This record gives sequence, structure tokens and C-alpha cells, in this order.
Amino acid sequence: MHIRPQKFTTNEVQSEKSLSEIPSEEVSRQPFTDEKPTSDAVESAMRFVFLALMLIPPICGILLLLQAREQLRDFLRETPLLVSDRDIEKLKALARRQMYLSLFQACVLGLPVAAFGGGILLHVLFPSDFVWILLPSILVILAALRMRPEEQRLWCLPAENSRLEEERDRIISCWRFRALPDF
Repeated sequence: MHIRPQKFTTNEVQSEKSLSEIPSEEVSRQPFTDEKPTSDAVESAMRFVFLALMLIPPICGILLLLQAREQLRDFLRETPLLVSDRDIEKLKALARRQMYLSLFQACVLGLPVAAFGGGILLHVLFPSDFVWILLPSILVILAALRMRPEEQRLWCLPAENSRLEEERDRIISCWRFRALPDF
């Protein structure tokens, strides 16, 4: 089937109204206009984005804590006693992962503070919105406290001899008091 293009006569083309001839109330009802969003809509959207930037990192932080807790539980289940250098190497690997995870966690949990500051500077957040940093932070702290018993069990993990015990203490000391592993 072949469709021929439609030809207009000059009378039909002239009968088309130009945009300037259409009354202004008709133009405002046109479906595709170049209206800019109101400043209230923009502020509302920006507020939503900043609040999301304040709430998503703590959720990620809790998920990271749950992952770290599972790593601790797996290690404790597999290694109830340090009996060889292989167990010490597994402990070092776990400590490294946990230390790097905690550094990443600190960065992730710093994002809400930066978002809050940016929102205050752009006047889309209010000082009372600090509660959206405080409450999720309390939840992260509570989740971290729930992980504490596993950490303490690992820190006191029995060793078969004094050499393994000294190595365990050195790894645990580094893990607890330094930012980066040195083993």
C-alpha cells in the first residue's frame, strides 16, 4: 500500500492560525508549554534529595555492620581455637577486612553531615532537620553495640600456645587502636 503525501492549498495554509493570533488563555492551556517549575517545586525536590542523602548512608552503614557481623560469626564458628599459623593468617585477613570496612563506614556516615551542611547553605533544610542525622546515627550505634559481643569473643579467642597468643594480641591491638593494618 502506497500513501501519498497530502498537499495543502494556499487557502488551507492561510487558514492556520499563527501562535500570536491565538488568545492567551488558549495558549496557557496548551499541553506542551515551556513553563518553568515554580520555586516551591524546586525547593521541595531539593529538600527531598538532601533528606535522601542524609538517610541512605546510615541504612548502608547498618547493612555494612550486618556484613561485618556475619564475617565475625563465620570466623568464630570455623575457628574456635587458634592452633596454627594458618589460623593466624585467617585472623589477619579478617582483621584487614574489618579495618578497611570501618574506614569505608566512617566515610559513608560522614555523608549525611555534608548533605546537612549543604542543605543549610542552600536554604532547603532547616536546623531542626538535624534530627534526620541524629536518629539514624543512634540506630547505627545500636547496631554496632549488638555486634560487640562477637568482637569481644574474637579478641579473647584462645590460642594453643604462647607464640600464637602473642601474635593474636598483636593483631587485635592493631585492629582496635590503628586505622590501617600493619601486619
